[in-house]
Amino acid sequence: MPIFLMFGKYSPEAFKGISPERTDKVVELIRKNGGKVVSMYAVLGEHDLVFTMDFPDAETALATSVALNKMTGISFTTSPVVEVERFDKLMTEAKKSRKRAADSAARDNLPGCIRQCRGKEGLTCM
Repeated sequence: MPIFLMFGKYSPEAFKGISPERTDKVVELIRKNGGKVVSMYAVLGEHDLVFTMDFPDAETALATSVALNKMTGISFTTSPVVEVERFDKLMTEAKKSRKRAADSAARDNLPGCIRQCRGKEGLTCM
């Protein structure tokens, strides 16, 4: 399943509701929506919470994020993630595709006689 990070920010009201019971309800809602909790952390800084989740797809992650906000008052920003190894592979493939597209565009912009002669041995274009 795809992995998502959920960054949570407490509202003043949501902060008052912190409890182990609410955390259990959060985990249960995630499971009911087809998700799996990989990790949950309280953090210092811009965000108050960071969850790592597995969800079947982005739509389910989004729906769960909204449902958690309604249930807890915590605002969540949800982001899909990809492992760095996979990211590197995707970027390598994208670079190759861009190069092929650029080469094709360059060929398309050549004068007609050069396009016709390209790759044909013994032909000289003027």
